[in-house]
Amino acid sequence: MALVSAKIPNLIQGVSQQPDDLRLYSQCDSQINGYSSVVEGLKKRPPTDYVAKISSSTSFDNAYIHTINRDTTERYVVAITTGALTVNSIDGTSKTITAPAGSSYLTSSSPRDDFEAISIADYTFIVNKNTTVAKSSTTSATRPFEALYSVKQGVASTEYTIVINGTTYSYTTSSTNASFQAEEIVDQLITAIGSPSGFTITDLGSTIYISNASDFTITAHDGYGNQASDIIKGKTNKFSDLPGIAKDGMIIEIAGSPDNAFDNYWVKYDADSSSDKGVWIETVKPGLKNSLDNSTMPHVLIRQADGNFRFTPCDGATYTLSGTDYTVPSWGSRLVGDEDSNTDPSFVGNKLKDVFFHRNRLGFLAGENIIMSRSSEFFDFYSETVTQVLDTDPIDVGSVTSKVANLH
Repeated sequence: MALVSAKIPNLIQGVSQQPDDLRLYSQCDSQINGYSSVVEGLKKRPPTDYVAKISSSTSFDNAYIHTINRDTTERYVVAITTGALTVNSIDGTSKTITAPAGSSYLTSSSPRDDFEAISIADYTFIVNKNTTVAKSSTTSATRPFEALYSVKQGVASTEYTIVINGTTYSYTTSSTNASFQAEEIVDQLITAIGSPSGFTITDLGSTIYISNASDFTITAHDGYGNQASDIIKGKTNKFSDLPGIAKDGMIIEIAGSPDNAFDNYWVKYDADSSSDKGVWIETVKPGLKNSLDNSTMPHVLIRQADGNFRFTPCDGATYTLSGTDYTVPSWGSRLVGDEDSNTDPSFVGNKLKDVFFHRNRLGFLAGENIIMSRSSEFFDFYSETVTQVLDTDPIDVGSVTSKVANLH
């Protein structure tokens, strides 16, 4: 095109690769070592200053670099190389890193491509994108086969009966007041039952606890229209059916509606060691794998009180620093519900591809899903209750598309 003569007010609009007739007068097609500023106009780009040499190793050619910006006066540069990690303050001072375990998590042939990190306060979460998250092989404790027989009401001249594995044990009250007290009925039934092989029979006042390592059948009835006694083994329909006293640690399933498997939940009797009383609290179904394998989950780089760092898996280990004990957090386990009502986070069995922080939640990308922790609980990805939905519950959602959309 022909030369054009025009007054250029400034060159603060930066670089544009558009055709000349579309580009603004204040834009240029290339800018070398220049810095456009609305306040100061076009000036030379600020130079870099040599501060310190961190390393002469060629492994830094492919290192992953992360900056920890705690405040305006405390900043660190983290460098991850193949199987190793270094931390330097912004002035180049090397920091001591204690790594009692977890160094194998840093194994990578291309650290620059294989790692992601995010810093939250004193914790820097480091993700190895080539590591598949797994469950721990540890299972929740199992319980023996157990049942509770409760006397709900003592009635005069009434027969109370327990049938265990086809054998009937009974006691009939008389018209005297002492004979139909709940505790007396329980005492007489325990005497009638005796000591069957393999069974443990425990007197709990108005309740009898019966357990066996092998499964057994048990029923109960009474001469008061079966309203004066009750038997619970394994499950019951309503929480209100549970007796006020039971064996410490006993677990019962609250089945809820018979046609809905998703309203089931489990409760455990937590006895007060200083008294005979206790409460039923929500718990997890026995015999499940509820923990995450800490060695496959992101590891943390922790700034310690002395200004140095500790690199470790989140395994709940305790260490001592200057006479003070510190405990590393552990990735949370499923504490209530089961695999249907409190499912595993979807990153189990997948590789984490990114880590982020959003509205007080720690988040990961894995496969097609975005997984975010419970609010303010960065290490917990399981719900704290299955009896209701809370605003603080973890968030685990997939991408909204009909096509495969793996998130990176």
